Amino acid sequence: MTLLKAFGLAAIAGGLSVCGVCQAHEVKIKGLVLHHPWVHAAVAGDVGTDGFVMITNTGKTPERLIGATLEGAGDAALVRSSSAVDASALCRLENGIEIAPGATLVLKPGASGLLFGAVAKPLREDIYANGTLVFAHAGAVKVEFYVQADDSKAASHSATGAMAACVVPATQ
Repeated sequence: MTLLKAFGLAAIAGGLSVCGVCQAHEVKIKGLVLHHPWVHAAVAGDVGTDGFVMITNTGKTPERLIGATLEGAGDAALVRSSSAVDASALCRLENGIEIAPGATLVLKPGASGLLFGAVAKPLREDIYANGTLVFAHAGAVKVEFYVQADDSKAASHSATGAMAACVVPATQ
């Protein structure tokens, strides 16, 4: 029985160590911790795709996320759901999103996120795509967006298309 348990634990440990894409990734820079930036998979010709990330401001001054880029996709817009009933009803956050010192901003499906425009280069599952997150003070920070399955098809709006500005300024 002990040998069987040891074999099982070794198999689990071995499986975890070879699953590099299962591990979340993060970037630490200028008082910010950018945890697991990711985008939904998309094929060339798609109208757009959406992206998400968790950002913690460990600094002593407020920071503001104001934009992003994604290799192979068009311009990005920061958006949030403008309807509690319909998560696909989006409004553009024209002034970005402020992150107070000690606060964490979570961009996630059905809430706030990045909406990238037309996809010119395929974004296949389980790869990383180069991009940046752009901040008011820290500037453009290079990140790798992990590409995950798009099970929601939420990126049906073009980042450059007609979209109302949000009425209330976004802060975190």
